[in-house]
Amino acid sequence: MKNSIVWLSVFLLLITACVKGDVEIPEEEETSFLSQLDVPPSFTFEMERELSLEITDSSIEEVLYQAFVYNEAVLEQFDSITGPLPSKLFERQLENGQLSTRIVFPLASDSLLLVRRSNNAVEEFLLAANGTSLNFSYPNSTGNKSSHRGITSFKNNECANVYGQEAYVDLDNVIIEKNNGVDAISNIVFPAAGTTASITATSFGNLQLNNPFSVGGNGLSTPVFTVDGFSFWISSQIDSNNEADGYVEFRMQFDSPMSQVLMHYRSIHSSFYEFVGSEHTEVLLSGGTELVYDSNERTLKDSDTGSKARFSRDGYGTVLIQASSGTFTEIVWRRKDDPTSNNQIDTNWFTFTEVPDCADSDGDGVSDSADEFEDDTTISSSTVYPSSSVKATLIYEDLWPFLGDYDFNDTALDYKITEYLNAQGRVVKMDIDYTVTSDGAGFINAFAFGFPGVNQSSISSVSGQQLSRNVFTLEANGAESGQNYAVVPIFDNHSTELGIARKVEITFSSPILKSALGEAPYRPFLVADGNREREIHIIGNEPTSLGNSTPSVNGNNQDSDGNFKTSNGLPWAINVVEAIPMMKEKRPIDQGYNHFVDWAISGGGNYKGWYKNLNGYRNSEALQN
Repeated sequence: MKNSIVWLSVFLLLITACVKGDVEIPEEEETSFLSQLDVPPSFTFEMERELSLEITDSSIEEVLYQAFVYNEAVLEQFDSITGPLPSKLFERQLENGQLSTRIVFPLASDSLLLVRRSNNAVEEFLLAANGTSLNFSYPNSTGNKSSHRGITSFKNNECANVYGQEAYVDLDNVIIEKNNGVDAISNIVFPAAGTTASITATSFGNLQLNNPFSVGGNGLSTPVFTVDGFSFWISSQIDSNNEADGYVEFRMQFDSPMSQVLMHYRSIHSSFYEFVGSEHTEVLLSGGTELVYDSNERTLKDSDTGSKARFSRDGYGTVLIQASSGTFTEIVWRRKDDPTSNNQIDTNWFTFTEVPDCADSDGDGVSDSADEFEDDTTISSSTVYPSSSVKATLIYEDLWPFLGDYDFNDTALDYKITEYLNAQGRVVKMDIDYTVTSDGAGFINAFAFGFPGVNQSSISSVSGQQLSRNVFTLEANGAESGQNYAVVPIFDNHSTELGIARKVEITFSSPILKSALGEAPYRPFLVADGNREREIHIIGNEPTSLGNSTPSVNGNNQDSDGNFKTSNGLPWAINVVEAIPMMKEKRPIDQGYNHFVDWAISGGGNYKGWYKNLNGYRNSEALQN
């Protein structure tokens, strides 16, 4: 295709009789099997839908809600011990017990995971998301609530998510030593409190500490429903020897008094914790699905020592340690043999985080514990499209309105859009992170986003645009001139952008309503070969004021209706809700994605996840590396 298109560019330059907007392209070199398909007329090749979400919470607690796409990645992470949950759509505190928002939800998933984080409990609800609206009411939810993960009667209602703040201890410069048979680790730094601590481990009886303390486990995480991640943990391994009376006593001493601290732990399958310090009390905040705390015995145990859950998030937990009166200067606990387990060797990891006071550092009305941007007065939360851990891919055939070869690699880009909201839920700015991933075109193509619900004057500034070919004429604020709504050019030469990670930041003159902005991906479009009139849109999207959907052409016009689909329903642009590998040149997309045709002829009813890297879904031989 490239050779014919290069010839075409020269050919067009020689034509002087065509009026503006005329497109003259040679007949197609070959006819793809895809061009013979009968696609249902109403099918638009969309892989997502807008979902209206209404949350009503009648409790008097301060509550933070998180929403996730429930998919394979989330399921895998539930069985993992690293990092936060993927596919997060948003994290937001309710206002007067209400949250009303719209989200863009992939059709390949039929469930929304909603996590309710209060200071009393952390609860998960799996909600069917098959329609266009979803109403959730607490405590009378109709969703499937999971078994849980640390429900306690302890409450702190001063601010939401007070125990979920990422106030980690600093273990970068700890000192590990052994003196007179006593293992020690010191210089554990608590930055917020401005103090340090040390821990000693002393063996009594035949139960002993097998190895010295160590620091490691980069990336290990407690259940995401308590705290999202850690850099390091402290490791201690004991040999219980099935010794009922022996124990290893851990004594943690602080240089300055503390009132409370969070202790996080994992894997206690052959021993259990017994807290014995007189200066503190304990409350289980999160115990996985099987870790239990007995407040009378002050013991923390695994209720099923034979389970493999300890190797996943269900083997993690968090205990809130509070001063019995005022403050404490030391915490004391013991590791003892669990008589219900035949195991002897037990490697346990633990670490700590601080519990900052309920504060609003930036004074925006959102407490730091629920504020994603606690030092920025203008923003407090964000919404990510398609989700926190995933990028979408826009793929184009650039010969519109003529048939292409359907390899959809003429221009392609992986991208993610982050909207930043203020305390009132209005959008202050957005980032568009993108990388051009394919240059299969003979044309030099440009790209832009349109925002039909936003006036051009509503944009204050745009930064990060890559524009050098004068395809677009800009206003001083970075928006395109001559449009009846805001259009923001992103780049005008896809070839020079190939493989380069870029970010475009759009700042609004004043915060705008989310409903006015609309839902991502808004209205993305390609400008083919620098011809400003020749916009290529996703099916159903109308051209901008400067585009022309019905140009006069010399040749076989496959889009006489100007709706950006062929007479048999094929598109020139597809928005894929996950980043995907590109096709090799002249290999139609169905040769690399085995169920693309099944999906298309079923009108999207079958193989909704045709693009996924599942067994039998892809043909790697036809895909670029």
